[in-house]
Amino acid sequence: MSRQKFGLLKYSTSNLGDEIQSIAARRFLPAVDAYVDREFLHRARSETPLKVILNGWFMHSPRNWPPSPDIVPLFVSFHISPEAAGELTRPESLQYLRRHEPIGCRDCFTRDLLLEKGVHAYFSGCLTLTLTPPDAERAEETVLVDIPAEMVRRLPRTVRESAVTLSHSPETTTDTITHGVSRGLRGFSPAVHRIVSSTGLHLALRRASMSRRLRDGDTRAIRRLERANRLLERYARAKLVITTRLHCALPCVAFGTPVLLVTESPHNPRLSDLLQYVRHCPADDLERAIADIGADRPRPNPPYDTDVANRLRETCLAFVRDA
Repeated sequence: MSRQKFGLLKYSTSNLGDEIQSIAARRFLPAVDAYVDREFLHRARSETPLKVILNGWFMHSPRNWPPSPDIVPLFVSFHISPEAAGELTRPESLQYLRRHEPIGCRDCFTRDLLLEKGVHAYFSGCLTLTLTPPDAERAEETVLVDIPAEMVRRLPRTVRESAVTLSHSPETTTDTITHGVSRGLRGFSPAVHRIVSSTGLHLALRRASMSRRLRDGDTRAIRRLERANRLLERYARAKLVITTRLHCALPCVAFGTPVLLVTESPHNPRLSDLLQYVRHCPADDLERAIADIGADRPRPNPPYDTDVANRLRETCLAFVRDA
């Protein structure tokens, strides 16, 4: 009898925050047998049913929905973008979602949309809140993640002149990023090894880097996962993180790293229900918010309800156990 197979979402976006969400899902899987493109799940083929955690933002190509019948999905931390809502609530899509109830939603916009359509849905929160804080020493560095130049100019001079700038763009390199799957994990610092091990990626990346059967798309997926892990190392060790990226801010909450999320609008349906977990401010209130946190000795993040993360863990572990 062949064992259960597992798949992991891959992406071709300009945002490594997607990979950070896959890292959160990967830590629950005993193996990754296939990387499946979020935008082309309808094309996935597997002789053995492929279990996949469908978390994150859906989707740029809603016409490609629903997924292939070869995929056995777990819907948790699932977000339907307003632009895709019409396609993802077509009768065919609703029938698919009903077959896989309950649908764990990352936000109340998605939950309420599905409830109105007669789909059993609930608010689950974001899977990145389950990331395990690594055993890494804090560095005396403030990290700015995708902070536009006009916002940087509003920062206190002491922060502005000493901060490290990083980006979720997969084309952006930093001094910590090692290019090329062939190098495996040799360039990773001990702290990154701990992060990779805690997310379950360590052996998967090593095996994949030595495999001759990898397709080009899988090689790119692994490179992007490596880069996302490098970012997580910096977030886990930082003294303070200031970011416009939700999936930088939520891992920082999980790691216990003081973080400030700068938002354009707290009413964005993608963000609004997750802002309860993170200290945040609009761009025009940045100076006051940083003064409130304390740039030299940042105050800890506000406490949050860890029951959300615990329920997410239990849901994902039950999905794997039922294999």
